[in-house]
Amino acid sequence: SSARAAPSRWWRRHGRAAGTRLIVEVPRVQLAPGYAVSRLLKGGWQLAGGHGPIDAATAWDDMDRFVAAGMTTFDCADIYTGVEALIGEWLKRRGARTAAG
Repeated sequence: SSARAAPSRWWRRHGRAAGTRLIVEVPRVQLAPGYAVSRLLKGGWQLAGGHGPIDAATAWDDMDRFVAAGMTTFDCADIYTGVEALIGEWLKRRGARTAAG
């Protein structure tokens, strides 16, 4: 069922318009003055290369969708091999897109 599909599969199957029908405000928590994180975190274990091949472009698209939905905090534990580099490259590319557009 599509409800159990991984986020990237769900978006490809149902398209972006289907996903935009649901509007959710993700609460934020202030950890220190000027430093807040989304209360809902996106785990990164499935992006670790030990769980199978990773398509970086698809992962970056998914990260964009999570941020658009209000999930702006990503977990990248030290055992998630390659996830920090993947997120770092996404941040670098996202910064370039934000500056350009």
